[in-house]
Amino acid sequence: MSSDLLARWTTIITNIAVIIGLIFVGLEFRSTARAIEAERIDDFIAGNAEINSLTVESESLSELLYKAHTAPDSLTGIELDRVQNWLLMNYDSFRRQTLAQQAGLLPDDVYEVQKAGIGFVFISDAGLELIDLFRASGLDDKTWQALDESAREARKYCLDSSNKCMARYEALRANSL
Repeated sequence: MSSDLLARWTTIITNIAVIIGLIFVGLEFRSTARAIEAERIDDFIAGNAEINSLTVESESLSELLYKAHTAPDSLTGIELDRVQNWLLMNYDSFRRQTLAQQAGLLPDDVYEVQKAGIGFVFISDAGLELIDLFRASGLDDKTWQALDESAREARKYCLDSSNKCMARYEALRANSL
């Protein structure tokens, strides 16, 4: 075998190795990009899990939220303040998700699920009153408007007697939208 032929084969093999290496790097880059995107999405929706943990871990908070749905007029000022602060924590999490979606950091389908879910958080009288209060202020109205639409749709769904989602909140059935 001549040295010229050997040099050609070496060049071909080297080029093939470079191409395989570039393909491998591309696949690794793509895999890393997907992992980063998944982590970013998880970060944006993690606030909901933290808020839910607070609710589950605190029996008094759970009872208070139940009371806000079933007997909102019986809430004391301090109890109403706690409920409103819990609602505002949920709003803050949703606002973060809204801003992420608007910046293209949160996929639309993930955002739509979060938007539908947040409505169920605000279906109580206290939730709808808080929405009305902040919508009247004009502060961050786009987020409050999305939240308002979601909450009213969720409440409408729950007031439908064919849906059992909120059977424990019978007081909602007596109140009109």
